[in-house]
Amino acid sequence: AVALARLAGQDKIPAERPRRYWYYAAPLGTPETRQTVRSELADKQGNPRLVVARILSRAYRDAADRKEWLAFLDKKTAASAGDAKALWLLARAYGEASVRFKAEPQPIRARKWLEQVLDTTQNASLRIAAIEQLAAGYTTARKYAEGAVFLNSAAKKFTDEQTAVAIDALIAVHIESEVKYLTMRVSLVRRRAAHLDKMAKETEDEKRKKIYLRWAKYFGEREKECLARLGQIEQ
Repeated sequence: AVALARLAGQDKIPAERPRRYWYYAAPLGTPETRQTVRSELADKQGNPRLVVARILSRAYRDAADRKEWLAFLDKKTAASAGDAKALWLLARAYGEASVRFKAEPQPIRARKWLEQVLDTTQNASLRIAAIEQLAAGYTTARKYAEGAVFLNSAAKKFTDEQTAVAIDALIAVHIESEVKYLTMRVSLVRRRAAHLDKMAKETEDEKRKKIYLRWAKYFGEREKECLARLGQIEQ
């Protein structure tokens, strides 16, 4: 924890994929170790180091003092303004998104704070960070339709070049993720429908046959829905 705090104070902790933050958070299993790293959460300007906030949020997610951590972030957010407030809102969002028993953060839970970032700052980098988290939240929750609406709306609202380029990239990733999910879903429901049809043919029990066929029809309809959506995406 001491070594991690030293690296944090020197801004030498690299940004990682969300699941990697468990590696840094693993040694922070006690209130004392978490407090050691927390002493380096803020930089000289009093703004949060977001990498450190993500590590601490991962460490606090299973801790008994998680509520105190979130209350601390709420207090910092309330006492800030402008870009500083946006940074603390992002830190608060990371805290909310770290959920017990979930390997991946759940940014959709933090939508309230992330949307406030978009209303608070004119800084393109902070705006993009919030949009990235929201887009990831919709993808993680498999709310692809809502995610598409959000990203298209953001593209119309934020037209500066830096943000526009970032949103275009996020839209491409979002579409790719939905296509992968739908393709997997088609394969799954098709196998289930085929298996149920086979069971219906093999059974001599008419009651069971009707049940199998009813479920086979259900999965067949889900397959059609997925294929229709894939067709819409390809147009």
